[in-house]
Amino acid sequence: MIEHLKKLGLTELEARCYIALNEKPDQTGYEVAKMLGASRSNVYAALKTMHQKGICQSAEGSSTTYSAISIDDFIAKQKLEFRESAIFLKRAIQNREKKQYRVFNTEGFDSVMSIVKRSIARAHHHVLVQIAKADITYFLPTLEYIQTEGIQVTLQTDEQLATTLQHVTLHPLNHGAIRTFTIIIDHRKIITGSLDEHVIPSAVESVHPALVTQAIQSFKYIQLLEQLKIKDPDFITAWHQSDIMS
Repeated sequence: MIEHLKKLGLTELEARCYIALNEKPDQTGYEVAKMLGASRSNVYAALKTMHQKGICQSAEGSSTTYSAISIDDFIAKQKLEFRESAIFLKRAIQNREKKQYRVFNTEGFDSVMSIVKRSIARAHHHVLVQIAKADITYFLPTLEYIQTEGIQVTLQTDEQLATTLQHVTLHPLNHGAIRTFTIIIDHRKIITGSLDEHVIPSAVESVHPALVTQAIQSFKYIQLLEQLKIKDPDFITAWHQSDIMS
């Protein structure tokens, strides 16, 4: 019991005094000290502190006696004080903090796969994926699984593929010299990198709003082009052949 009372904010002597007063209320400081085999001066100091904390009550008479408050009252008091302190500290620290958006770099196929799968598995609402068919096979089983768990997955890729994903957009992806991929988790986190066989697999991971917003805009841009293609294919064909897209 003593160790648990110490976790609730009592010193070891205060905890021993509390237990003694619970076992036998209305004791004087001398009686408590005798019961515990402790120094009277130390016990009187502990009882004074406990009284100030509201953990024990005193009654004046020919001599001052002490009684501990009930364990229910003690726990309720500690809960209330903890809650008040937690709320105050949370607000105070949050008001002083400046948000820092770090960018994490990862190299190596296994490390990249670990980051991607871990992030996808922690999605709550939706995952947006822009990736070449040559690389999607690494992530496809995980994406198909989270879809069965109620997460909306939207995939943009460059070739037709067999998948149970319900939202797939085919579009030529302009990767440049190497194939790249971009994954957006819940519109708040981005992972972008490359699994191209000509380079060391690597990825950048961040929740920086600027990076996430830019990736989302690119994603929406392709979705819009595909919608326009359905409505006016001649216009989009001409657009692709012009320098506007370069």
